[in-house]
Amino acid sequence: MSIRDLVNLSKYSKITLLLATIVSLGKSIIDPVYIAFLASRAISKEQIGLLLTIYFVCLSIFDFPTGAIADKWGRKRTYLSGVGMYGSGLVLYGTSTKFELFAISEILLALGSAFMSGSLIAWYYSSLEKHGLTEEAKSIFGLVNASRTICGVLAGLLAYRLVSFDIAYPFLIGGIIMFVATGLGLVVMEENHGNNEGNTSFYRIMKNALRISIHRKNIRYLLLGDAIFSFALIYYIYSWQLLFIDELKIPARMLGILYIIGIFGSLFGNLLSGFLLKKSNNFKVSILSQSLILASYIGFALSQSLLLAILCVFTYNVGFGTYGPAFSIWLNEIIPDDARSSVLSLNSSLASIVAAVGSSFSGFIAASYGIKLGFLILTLPLTFAIMLFYISSR
Repeated sequence: MSIRDLVNLSKYSKITLLLATIVSLGKSIIDPVYIAFLASRAISKEQIGLLLTIYFVCLSIFDFPTGAIADKWGRKRTYLSGVGMYGSGLVLYGTSTKFELFAISEILLALGSAFMSGSLIAWYYSSLEKHGLTEEAKSIFGLVNASRTICGVLAGLLAYRLVSFDIAYPFLIGGIIMFVATGLGLVVMEENHGNNEGNTSFYRIMKNALRISIHRKNIRYLLLGDAIFSFALIYYIYSWQLLFIDELKIPARMLGILYIIGIFGSLFGNLLSGFLLKKSNNFKVSILSQSLILASYIGFALSQSLLLAILCVFTYNVGFGTYGPAFSIWLNEIIPDDARSSVLSLNSSLASIVAAVGSSFSGFIAASYGIKLGFLILTLPLTFAIMLFYISSR
């Protein structure tokens, strides 16, 4: 996309891209130091694991109801409330020294994530739909994901600088960034609702979203396929570093180089998706992205050389970078507007549950069968997910 094309985008696309970038930077800035910060505050490994569990459990509980809140209360209010809560959680994190306060921080972060989940995308797509501009989404979803990838790199560099002063600074600066995003959103966003009936209860909104997700075949199979696909992807997160260190015997310092290769692969996939979605349909682009990931898993399982494994890292991340925008547009196109936030939050809630289950399963598979054979085993759910996407498209 050229500079002229960016300038000519609707205000909704510009607002979404700007807010998504700022919020992504605020969230990413703590990633390089999160565990190290907790350890510096004398939090044990067991307590760190418990804090992560608190976050994922709370997220899975809060995610779906907050989608109904967005559809009734308003997507702008819900999203910006989430950004503000997340910022508060970061500031509390950076000033805490006791486990109990860290636990409260995790609850705030989970609640903030749940309020943000699906709200901005639902606000954006509904705004485009009302003005007949949905074609813009095919470019913007890829750019949003690309901006998040770039923010990951910037966050690493910024965290490196901030930690030289104090390891708590990334949390405090991250909180400030989130507060800036909240203020900006209050000024530039306009409210929209998926459900304009003021007397409709949250229970009825959630019930309607569940009914739509279960009874509409295309949505049902798409959500189920994405959940199974996400389950298989957890294994890559768990195993890729172990594959290179334990199986291919590379020094740990090389992992940073591989991580950068993966980032460039994701960035390329993000940009590729915008191009492909203009030339083809969501189903074909989604299948292409899944096929790339499937090919990378087979390559990891067969890898005897470092070069092949590095190629698989790049291929996986290209597929992953292409998949996100294609899936998001496909799902948003088939969700009724009055249930958009609720269904998107349901999708996010399923992903949280799958992440918890998939993490334990990945450890079991790797320990029982080895890293490489584990990649081969996980091609089965990947293949099944592709079949479900095909059924959804019919």
